[in-house]
Amino acid sequence: MPYPHPATEESYAHNRGLMESTRYLPPDQLRDWFVYLIHARNSYIGIWILGKRGFMILREKFDRLSLDVEYNWDTGHPFETAKPFIELDGPVSPGKEREVLDAKHIEIPFADYTARTNQWCQ
Repeated sequence: MPYPHPATEESYAHNRGLMESTRYLPPDQLRDWFVYLIHARNSYIGIWILGKRGFMILREKFDRLSLDVEYNWDTGHPFETAKPFIELDGPVSPGKEREVLDAKHIEIPFADYTARTNQWCQ
């Protein structure tokens, strides 16, 4: 699951810190089809798809996981929903998005994401 964590004061502060952070990777530094740790509404791991100017994510809705897109913060209002912070790996072969995202969510649980992105919360 993309966000399997309870809301706590600490997780709220972390979320708020990333949302307000201006120190994220700009679009011209992102590599097409690479996996990133992101701050977004519906996930914390995404695959940058240049042609969409967004990140392919696993989104949970109505107890089902499906692929969806969160658009890069620099897209502008009202579409900006994702800020990238750390490149993980890639490139991902088209058609393998779900497999890669499933594996990354197992490899990097939310607690690890929080630890890896704390430096951008200040």
